[in-house]
Amino acid sequence: MEHTTSIRAGPSKLTASQTPRKAREKSASSTAVINDDGDDPRPTPAKATSGLATGGQGDEEEEGEERMDFKLIQSFADKVQHLPTADSVDGLTSRPQIIIPRRGEKDFEPLQETVNLQEMMLEKSRQALFNALIGVRGGHNNSISHALLTPNKPFPRLLVIHGHLLDTMGITVRTPPPAGSKGKGKTSLELLPEEALYLLERGSLQIWIGRDRETDEEIEAGVGEWCDAEYGVKGAIEMSVMEGFGAFIGREGLTWERYQAYSYLKRLGYNVQRSRQFIPEYFLAAPPVQLDAQDPRLPPFRTWWLNIPKWIVRFFKALVRGVQRVAGNMASVGLGLRLTRDPFKGTLLNGWRGSSYNSLFSHLRVVPAGHDQPLPPRPSPSPSDDIYAPLLHNPYIPFWHIWKPMTPWSKRNWDKGSEEGLKTQRPDYFAAVIQARTTPLPTIHQLEEIYAMLPDEPKGPIKRYGPQYQRPPRPQASKPQTQTPTQIPSRLQSLLECMGWKQQAKTKPQVPSVNVGALRNGDRGFIVGVNDSGNNAWIRFGRTDFSQTPAI
Repeated sequence: MEHTTSIRAGPSKLTASQTPRKAREKSASSTAVINDDGDDPRPTPAKATSGLATGGQGDEEEEGEERMDFKLIQSFADKVQHLPTADSVDGLTSRPQIIIPRRGEKDFEPLQETVNLQEMMLEKSRQALFNALIGVRGGHNNSISHALLTPNKPFPRLLVIHGHLLDTMGITVRTPPPAGSKGKGKTSLELLPEEALYLLERGSLQIWIGRDRETDEEIEAGVGEWCDAEYGVKGAIEMSVMEGFGAFIGREGLTWERYQAYSYLKRLGYNVQRSRQFIPEYFLAAPPVQLDAQDPRLPPFRTWWLNIPKWIVRFFKALVRGVQRVAGNMASVGLGLRLTRDPFKGTLLNGWRGSSYNSLFSHLRVVPAGHDQPLPPRPSPSPSDDIYAPLLHNPYIPFWHIWKPMTPWSKRNWDKGSEEGLKTQRPDYFAAVIQARTTPLPTIHQLEEIYAMLPDEPKGPIKRYGPQYQRPPRPQASKPQTQTPTQIPSRLQSLLECMGWKQQAKTKPQVPSVNVGALRNGDRGFIVGVNDSGNNAWIRFGRTDFSQTPAI
């Protein structure tokens, strides 16, 4: 009788159709079947009888328990470890053919019956992706704005405005009136390259490429104006998104990395504007001409009586320096007046007149510390008329000013990033964008240049905007007012105060407290958008003055 073993799918076990107990109950005279390789992975009758002797332990085991056939694994290992057999072909040796035991069909193994089904499902999913990419993105006429781009106007000029996105985008430009006409001229809203490209990619703006009106017939025909009947701009064609990327990327300091950071922040709801340093001069109005202004090429005009205060200050400074020099010479030869007694003479504390640990440590400091200390000189870059030239030697200069979504903001208060506008509406973040693989870490001179142009961080608690942060005022409990008896100074104390002697009040020494949050945040800081092959990461650089932090 032959013992057959059926193998089913499983991770690492073999399931036999007959358990060891059932195998022992059958005839012991059964002959074992030898496989093709000459190995017998199944037990022999002698081994089966020996198993009957110890069958008491096996009876205690569960009948449904599965065991791994270690003999089959060992036979395979013996084949691998055997020495190769010698053949008569050119005296070469070859290993016997090894047959890896197969343990059933796996769940992940593609079957012949399901190959066509899997290919069909894969083709359907692939076709769904292509259908999503070739789909036409539509929009309502009342939600799409229209702008015109001409060769003489390097920035798109809005003709039709829809939606609230343009409340925080675009700069108002006033065109001069024609020669011989009275008036201030017309105002129009024009977009920066990143704003036009973002709205074009978003589907909220349609840019028309046209030409300027040169003749009176073109003006009468309305060339370059919006026409509702044609639903378009006369004498212009539509610009595609691909043409928009080619037209705006690389212009006015807009790189691919800066545009990615801009679009990422705009999609999150942040209000992003350029710093005034990098706003094109086309958008900055010329300052009004002052009739009483002096020609900057001429030296400043001053009269002699304006220099009298300076002469007086210089005289007293020279007098004080002379007295100090004479007193120093007298003290060097031992002829000091000794008006005051210095208990620390001859020590490192010689000349210390402080009363706190901070003044003590400042007196003992050998190496000067603090951000007001000058750095070693370095060669300055050559001056250039290009406003984007500073980004070549210092790419960490903040390019964007960022406001949080809930921060109230208006173009009038912003005033194109002027000093008064930044005081009225201070940005929440100052951001720069760099390329990770080509830009090294900033040097101390680059950081010093950036910190010099940044304002100080706001002190006190963080201001949070939004209805979720508004709490009703708590009712204040009335406290009984207690009158403290006034101390009437005596006549002697009044006389001493008039003579310059003032009694110092005895106060308890206060333990200096270290604001860990302010120390970690620093007094000035900016963020850097690190772009690595299209992936944006944000890092913050802050400046902290540990010399002003109380050590004890």
